[in-house]
Amino acid sequence: MSAENVVLPDGDEMLRRLEAQNESGVFTMFLPCVPKLAAKRYTAQALVMELTLAVATYARDDRDATWAGFMAAPLVIDALVDDEQVRDEVKARLRAALKS
Repeated sequence: MSAENVVLPDGDEMLRRLEAQNESGVFTMFLPCVPKLAAKRYTAQALVMELTLAVATYARDDRDATWAGFMAAPLVIDALVDDEQVRDEVKARLRAALKS
């Protein structure tokens, strides 16, 4: 697998991983996107776009929720992307997107 591509786990596994790390409840905003993302192949950039859309959809105009979502996004990436090289690429693209 190249550093540009990732296949996410199936829906049940995604939910298990997110719920296992959801002590603060912040991952709740990502749960509605599980069916859409599950077991599909993404480029690093496409995954960043999907996570950004999940945060925007959940947070709407709430600045605190938006901030919390983007702070949690790297943890979501850690939970869902198994390959370290791919995780690093997705996180780097997320950081770049947030800076622009």
